[in-house]
Amino acid sequence: MRPDWAMPKSALAFTVLLLTACASPAPVQRVTQPITNEQGHVIGHRQGDAVTYYTPRLDQNGAVVGYEERVPEGAVIRNLAGRKIGVRYSDLRGRNTNANKDGISIMVPSAAGGTAQQ
Repeated sequence: MRPDWAMPKSALAFTVLLLTACASPAPVQRVTQPITNEQGHVIGHRQGDAVTYYTPRLDQNGAVVGYEERVPEGAVIRNLAGRKIGVRYSDLRGRNTNANKDGISIMVPSAAGGTAQQ
């Protein structure tokens, strides 16, 4: 006589198959290669066959002070060396009254007076 807690072989095989199917695959390491211009500014990156170029951010005098990488939530703001220094979120609530609004930008200064490495 089989004990009450014993599982039939078919149920055991199904459970093992289900647990195997639910196991996550090994993480894939994505290598990005920076794209630089003549001045040494990081203006984009290459990830496999995909190439992404950043949009320059200009100050009041027209000098390039950083770059924006477009992402679905808005944009990632990067310094000239390609380090992430802030984000810009697109807020769709104000689009009806101000169609040219880019959204809110958040810059993160570091304690040393520069920008934080993220």
